[in-house]
Amino acid sequence: KASVEQMNQETELIGTLLRMPTPEFTHIGRALQNVFGESGPEPRTANRLLTMLAKGSRSDIAERVVQWMNEVRAEVDLIHYNVLLHAHAKTSQWLKALTLLSTIVDGHMQIDTITCGAAISACEKGGEWKTALGLLSTMVQ
Repeated sequence: KASVEQMNQETELIGTLLRMPTPEFTHIGRALQNVFGESGPEPRTANRLLTMLAKGSRSDIAERVVQWMNEVRAEVDLIHYNVLLHAHAKTSQWLKALTLLSTIVDGHMQIDTITCGAAISACEKGGEWKTALGLLSTMVQ
């Protein structure tokens, strides 16, 4: 379980990330490393962080957080990718959602209905109804 000090650091980090006007990878990486060290956050902590960024409509920063986690070889699982897909859906970033979906599949991860639903939602919110219907028909098969 996280200590009160760790929770305070995470809360401060989330505030810092949400206020970043331009999400430069080096600044985000430095902020993450200051709180989590070189090994990155625990999976549940990363999920909380990504969820808060998604709720704050900062898919751009959430994407960089996942990129940094992969770079430092922190555990990145389907739940993290699903949260990132939801962040892309919230910001109508349908193309980024489809690119991420392709990355997940190419990485041989087993996608689930949450993954597909988030990608479909991103397409729908981006006005890409035909693409959303195509994904839906793929899911049914």
